[in-house]
Amino acid sequence: MGFYAFGGISIPDPSSPSPKEFYIYQEHAHKWLSVFECSTIVLLNLINPVTMTFGGMTVEVLNFLSHGQPLWWSIDAFFPEVMVYVEPNIPSEIILRGPQKSLLAGFSYPIGILTNASSESPEGEGFILRPGQTLIITNTPAQIVKDTYLLYSIRLNNTRKYFVSNQRAEGFDELASQFKTRAEFAFSQKLYNISYSNTMAAWSYITAAYSATMDLIVELVNTTAFLFILLIPFALLGERLILPKAGVRRLIVIITMIVLCLLVFEFFHPGFNVSTNIPIMIIGSLVVVFTIPVMWYIFSEARSTAAELTKMIVGKHIIEVSRSSATSMAFSVGIQNMRRRRFRTILTLISITVIVLAIVAFTSVSNITVLHHVEAPGSPLYSGLLVRKKPWAPIPEQLSISLRGRFKGEVITAMRTWVYPPLENLLLGQGVVVQAILGLTPQEAEITMVGDILLKGRWFEEGDLTHCIIPQKIANQLGLDLGSIIEIYGVKLTIIGIFNGSKLWNGKIGYIDLDEEAITPMDYVAIGGESGAATAVTKVPHIVGDFVILVPYNLALHGFNALPYSLSIAFNDIEHLREEAQALSLSIGTDIYVGNVMSSTVSIYRPTIGVMLSGTEIVYIPLIIASFTLLNVMLSAVHERIREIGIFSSLGLAPAHVGTMFLIESILYALISSVIGYLLGILVINLIYTSRLMPLTFYPNYTSTVIILAIFACMASVLLSTLYPARKAALLVTPSLERRWTPSTKPQGDDWLFSLPFVCERRELSGILAYLREYLDIHSTTGSGSFACEGSFYDKMDVEGRVIPALKAKIWLAPFELGIRQTMVLTPVLRKESEYTFVLSLHRETGYRDTWINANVYFVDNIRKQILLWRTITPSDRANYIERGLKEINQFLRE
Repeated sequence: MGFYAFGGISIPDPSSPSPKEFYIYQEHAHKWLSVFECSTIVLLNLINPVTMTFGGMTVEVLNFLSHGQPLWWSIDAFFPEVMVYVEPNIPSEIILRGPQKSLLAGFSYPIGILTNASSESPEGEGFILRPGQTLIITNTPAQIVKDTYLLYSIRLNNTRKYFVSNQRAEGFDELASQFKTRAEFAFSQKLYNISYSNTMAAWSYITAAYSATMDLIVELVNTTAFLFILLIPFALLGERLILPKAGVRRLIVIITMIVLCLLVFEFFHPGFNVSTNIPIMIIGSLVVVFTIPVMWYIFSEARSTAAELTKMIVGKHIIEVSRSSATSMAFSVGIQNMRRRRFRTILTLISITVIVLAIVAFTSVSNITVLHHVEAPGSPLYSGLLVRKKPWAPIPEQLSISLRGRFKGEVITAMRTWVYPPLENLLLGQGVVVQAILGLTPQEAEITMVGDILLKGRWFEEGDLTHCIIPQKIANQLGLDLGSIIEIYGVKLTIIGIFNGSKLWNGKIGYIDLDEEAITPMDYVAIGGESGAATAVTKVPHIVGDFVILVPYNLALHGFNALPYSLSIAFNDIEHLREEAQALSLSIGTDIYVGNVMSSTVSIYRPTIGVMLSGTEIVYIPLIIASFTLLNVMLSAVHERIREIGIFSSLGLAPAHVGTMFLIESILYALISSVIGYLLGILVINLIYTSRLMPLTFYPNYTSTVIILAIFACMASVLLSTLYPARKAALLVTPSLERRWTPSTKPQGDDWLFSLPFVCERRELSGILAYLREYLDIHSTTGSGSFACEGSFYDKMDVEGRVIPALKAKIWLAPFELGIRQTMVLTPVLRKESEYTFVLSLHRETGYRDTWINANVYFVDNIRKQILLWRTITPSDRANYIERGLKEINQFLRE
């Protein structure tokens, strides 16, 4: 046969006898290798104990002393075996991570840790190897179980010292300890299969326990950081409220309050003892807290600079409101009011403090693992468990091995796998088609009684390999009988049995497992895709038995490289069935089907992570009572301070500023009470546990992130109870509910006349007109704002026989695309001797009348505000405008 060489692929000559054949070859292969003086650690049988797969698992090499990546290292990963190359004479540790990330931490927790730990050094010592030395960790899963268990146990025990834990961590820790003890005992008895099974189960539980423990520690660090940040404003405001000092003494009081709170944390809070990075966290929190004033100063300076540039461009036409000074004044006034009414303040603080104390000490929000127990349809073939990956996917052989020795009592396990021909159908000759090959174990007949389908011959026995059982339909078509030989994939198989294919599965009835699926291979051709695509379907059609050949499971596994698709476990004694099903569902990441022939029921066990609330029922009513108490206190404060509110109004404070005073007062109550309540809650928990008065089933979690949310909820309830009093105070400043200016006149045809509420002296007329003309000329372009000025100029108006200058302009109103154009005339009117007011007249030239009316509400309001703003500019600026106006008006009159 002739070939053409093309790009590494040998393409056959079209004239050759077999033109469909081609070969792929490669002359050279390249691979990067790390070259350094190294030692080697060999890890065996590495597999994700939860998913029982190799996918998504990564191996990291770290320096044991710094827990950072070493300078020289390399890994050759051919899962489940891994070779790790490390620097000689330097302690190394190995971390295994899975694909799933923690929501709290934001990264993947380890699923296994190798630190060379022992009971004397539970945190490990690292692996130290000589140059060129090779360390083979033969029983790698057992070493991982020991090292990881010792490490997380230290951390969990540290939290227990401060009465901090959660039900999920405790539950998985109990299971991990139980199966770890089983594995060690079996190993000591040289029962290696049972030891391996229990080791893999213990590894799975340890992974979950480690994850729950680390979540607990992450929450602890977050809560400590949050409360430390609260301590700073608490100390600043508490000093003003309790022990107001000045100068250096004020700084001493603030530092003393912070130190006292930190001492409570040091002796009664696990944050300073469990986590090693708390000092760094405190320094970081201080940096953040003290950065805020700096950033506020920078922002204020930038804002002031921008305001100055705006003034240089547009003049004195911007209304400036100092929110920072208003807020600072609100805090000062709030603290003074609380000090003025000491007894009421103390009672209010006590009420809110008790609520926070109850939330911290007597409520618990704990992560738990919830086992959903769902009743499934159908009648079970056997009493036992069925494990398969849902929807449909192969499971590793290691899973079946690990499950064989972990159960109490006598069990029978049977794996199933299937093989599809490469071209969808396998032709045995004379047009006879085989759609799939089903690999079964000898134990299958004991579990599902599938041996009853045999018409002649026998079922598989231990040691059978090159044997098969064929359906009667194929035997009749090919004239085969017991002892006949058929060839599949180059393997000659001896027929040891003939079965009734329709009885196995005819498309509607047959042998159905606990999941209501036939035990024959799924028919991916009927789904419309390849076998991999069918895994996305939950309920799939299965190939009928007449087109399936049965072979020994070991032949399919080792000869045809097929992985198992399902695993059945039958229990001779169903006493432990429910208990073992629950434990199994917690250790592997898939549904567990449980069948009970005695009750003729099938159940599905599906674990999920949930939240358990306890003690919250005692908080709701006191929280509501405290909210109404604060509402009453604030309403009383509003009525008592009507005179003060009137003074604030006369000084020019806006309604929002007055309302903010009351809101800030409630913030002071909430902030001070929350910190004091949390600290007292910690002390109460320690007192109750020391006195052994706390139930064993109660898991206080005053370090949980949920406590932060609960404190915020308490603060929110306090603030909400102050909204109505704050609104009442704002209404006392502006009694009308109207917050936006509305015109008091109506247009007459295309003309609209307004009297502006402003009085000025004669000498100011020229300055006001120049000031407003400048404002109009700024808006000389369309595209933004509520109006655009086409041009402004002065005009002569005859008022009661006197010639008075007026300001006239052509105005376009937004939205500009509607073409609304009008003429504006601002005319001074003599009110009494040397006192003038202003009249604004508008005349519509183009545009819809209704749109013109609506648009003028914003335009007239802007003109009105600019006239009022005249009083806010400095006398020197007013003199400049008056001088400029006199020059412009005199020039206009001369013309």
